[in-house]
Amino acid sequence: MKKLLIVLLFANIVFSQNSGNYFLENYPFGKKWEDLSTQEAIDHQVFQSYIEAFIYSNTLTAHLIQKSIGDNYKETINSLNFFTITKGKMDKNQIIRIVKKYCDNNPHRTHLPFGDLLWDAMWSTYE
Repeated sequence: MKKLLIVLLFANIVFSQNSGNYFLENYPFGKKWEDLSTQEAIDHQVFQSYIEAFIYSNTLTAHLIQKSIGDNYKETINSLNFFTITKGKMDKNQIIRIVKKYCDNNPHRTHLPFGDLLWDAMWSTYE
């Protein structure tokens, strides 16, 4: 468990520097894996991994909250934990497209960290 937390902390520090602008400029939208340059493959994996870590972190947080407050609020916690629900219905490529569309529709926010945009973009799908 400690190793996992260290990895998540490291991932948070590394990926927190990527803004929406960096995402829009460097993510290889619409390219097949075999056609990517080395740098494009790295950028692809950075954002795909960021999404996976974000989903896992959100799920873990929801479970920890549920354990601390008990099953009386299980429905509330499940409604807050939309990434757990989303994970079974969307793949990471669809989430990438949602974030891109969110950035395209909100260019005044693309200076924000990618994690903030990911959160806002996913919440916007539930409004």
